[in-house]
Amino acid sequence: MEDDVNVNILPVGSTKPCDVFALGLLGVALVTGKEICGWGVVPQEESELRLPPCGLKEFRLAKPFEDYLRALLDLDSERRLKAQDAVDKLPEDTRWLILKKVSL
Repeated sequence: MEDDVNVNILPVGSTKPCDVFALGLLGVALVTGKEICGWGVVPQEESELRLPPCGLKEFRLAKPFEDYLRALLDLDSERRLKAQDAVDKLPEDTRWLILKKVSL
């Protein structure tokens, strides 16, 4: 593995850098409000992707943005978005978060 690669931003079990996976982690970090690593979305005892909840309690991920993050973080490198697809398929910013229903 390359010496200058931070293994915390690699797909779990990977030995090769993957910029699109790291972009997915950045997206998750933005919506959760905290730093995240590969193990944060795929815990060691599991082999399935798990997105943490939004850091803003009154919001949740909109389905288009959740699907986009899942495509960036896909554990199967063959199904994971390629770099150009990541650019082309980025949802509009108005489709990232939605307000949860508030009950009074």
